[in-house]
Amino acid sequence: MPELLSVCFLWHFHQPQYQDLTSGTALLPWTRLHCARNYAMMLELLEEQPAVHVTINITPVLATQLDAYAHGRSSDEWLELTSTPVTKLGMDQRMRLITLFLDVNRERIIDPDARYTELYRLRNEPPDSWSEQDLRDLQCKFILAWTCSADLQAGLVDRTLLAKSRDYTEEDRTALVNAQQELVRNFLPRLARLAASGQVELATSPFAHPIIPLLIDTDVARSVQDTPFPQPGFRHPEDAFMQLELGKKTVEDLLHQRVRGCWPSEGSVSQNAVAEIARAGFSWTATDEEILLRELPDEPHRVLYRPYRAQTRAGEVTMVFRDRGLSDAIGFWYASLTKEHAVGQFLDSVRSIRDALDRPGVLSIILDGENAWEFYPEGGAPFLRALYAALADEPGVRLSTVAEAIERNPATPMPDF
Repeated sequence: MPELLSVCFLWHFHQPQYQDLTSGTALLPWTRLHCARNYAMMLELLEEQPAVHVTINITPVLATQLDAYAHGRSSDEWLELTSTPVTKLGMDQRMRLITLFLDVNRERIIDPDARYTELYRLRNEPPDSWSEQDLRDLQCKFILAWTCSADLQAGLVDRTLLAKSRDYTEEDRTALVNAQQELVRNFLPRLARLAASGQVELATSPFAHPIIPLLIDTDVARSVQDTPFPQPGFRHPEDAFMQLELGKKTVEDLLHQRVRGCWPSEGSVSQNAVAEIARAGFSWTATDEEILLRELPDEPHRVLYRPYRAQTRAGEVTMVFRDRGLSDAIGFWYASLTKEHAVGQFLDSVRSIRDALDRPGVLSIILDGENAWEFYPEGGAPFLRALYAALADEPGVRLSTVAEAIERNPATPMPDF
């Protein structure tokens, strides 16, 4: 069967700015922890399956925070609590350790682990009743819960350590902290290597993650909803351009790779926003299907699965549109299904789209690269590994970067929106 459908996964890697730029301390640990567990897992699966091509949208605010962690310019309380030997923790620190390290997904992390469950049952006991072994085991369980298991099993730590379920030593704790930190330090270089190979296409977002259409002109929202807005209106198109240009430059400088695509913050677009995206040097952008289907409501199957060419005062930009149903199925629904059932459902949908096409098409699956996986068994790795493999083997389907799909599929003129 000829290749009819380019399936484009666009994974959005973003975390808010948690770092206090004066002290270097991050108020919350999610940039580091999502990197060590979720982002690292996604790169590991790509390294396992070189035929799988995807697009990763890494936001400038995430990339700069990861660079700060990698070069020792940032830390956080959770890292300090895992890095400190139990014998050196004061009573207040022990209380914080217990509180913070038991605050994880109970169904997916605590309940399947007998030792973590034991420790959870001690949660209301005073910290001075916890033994040093209890506290050390909790440190190690928390690190393991927030570290990519595929990387650990691939040799990041000794297999005898991974075989343990309790009674961790100080040497074990140190090895796990070092392994987690190594994943964070190596993340940007690892992503850059995948981009240089062509397996990953890099995209990015405006620098501080603003809503670009509203930054240009708040009155644009009147066109889609009847809501009172502040007066006078807020209009700063020059800042919108700066946010886009600086975001692109930041990611290109950190990863040493060209960036052609832009996922605008929250997928928000307008005619003027797309013009600023073009002016900032991007060649393509993406948004939700609703933007397109509002203008072309008839026969959504016929119009959704193709790229569109938007002509702006600043030049031409190609647009692709997110299949909301399939993207949300991964983000919100498949975690409750077995891996086989979820992959089968997704594959059935892809086949239906492919078989209904009368010309080559583009299916865009766009969602966060971190939030969904907490609710999947084993952090989502078995599901995503199986999904990639099934799609790679499916006739008439090619897993592609957005740029690859655009190159193979002539764009249709985009109506005004």
